[in-house]
Amino acid sequence: MAIRPADTGLSIVAPTRRRLTRTHHEQTFVPADATRAAGRFVSRWWAVIGLIVAWQLWVTISGFNSIVMPAPTDVAADLLTHPGAYAGDTARTFGLAIVGVTIGMALGIAVSIVAWASSLLAGAISPLVLMLRSIPIVAVIPVVARLVGYGNKIVPIVTIMLAFFPAYVMTSSGLRNVSKTSLDLMRAYGASRWTTLRHLLIPSAVPNVLVALRLCASSAVLAAMVAEFLAGTNGLGRLFSTTRVRFDTERAWGAALIATVLSVLFFQLALRFERWGRQRFR
Repeated sequence: MAIRPADTGLSIVAPTRRRLTRTHHEQTFVPADATRAAGRFVSRWWAVIGLIVAWQLWVTISGFNSIVMPAPTDVAADLLTHPGAYAGDTARTFGLAIVGVTIGMALGIAVSIVAWASSLLAGAISPLVLMLRSIPIVAVIPVVARLVGYGNKIVPIVTIMLAFFPAYVMTSSGLRNVSKTSLDLMRAYGASRWTTLRHLLIPSAVPNVLVALRLCASSAVLAAMVAEFLAGTNGLGRLFSTTRVRFDTERAWGAALIATVLSVLFFQLALRFERWGRQRFR
């Protein structure tokens, strides 16, 4: 005999209602998550948002000509309506900044290891590095341009110089600030100097290296832009220079805004990488 749901006292409606209710609740979570995300964004960037709003109100109330001071809405409109005018220069500046920082960090780490291996070389390298760092980067650009020419090579060279000093200093500090107990343990196991370097000193210096990356990440894009501006090579720096001369201030401010956003993005990526490295090598 067939058993009907009514005979068992069970209902097939309740599971359906539960599924609908669960779906309804899941849908109600989406606006709440978006609201919380928007709240976190505002709480973190409220000063920047307030500055942009004050800028817009100031330009609107004062009635400045766009040649003197463009409104943020005009800059945003040019960015959104003419993205192709910025795309190539943005990719070039950002790519050269990343290449320069990568090479500069690698050179700084390598030179710091050489200085660690030889006290004689350390006595010669450290004063030269300090002398190089004491010269402002803006003053170095014309000298570098005279040596290598006013071409595409000057931008990565400037960013390499920018990243080299913090990489060298922080790596040297990490190689030398290892606990004496760890060194004694490696000696007790009969480890050679290079084995100690590879398995103890370099891993302990990784957090310092990541700090150096964070320090130079925020200024790498701006340094590349300054080099492009002074040397006349393609990129955001030249875009800013040429549009400023033509009194196209919306595009000039757009180039500066993109450089600022790229610098913040680069810094945030370096910060996240540093946090990962500290968890991995602590």
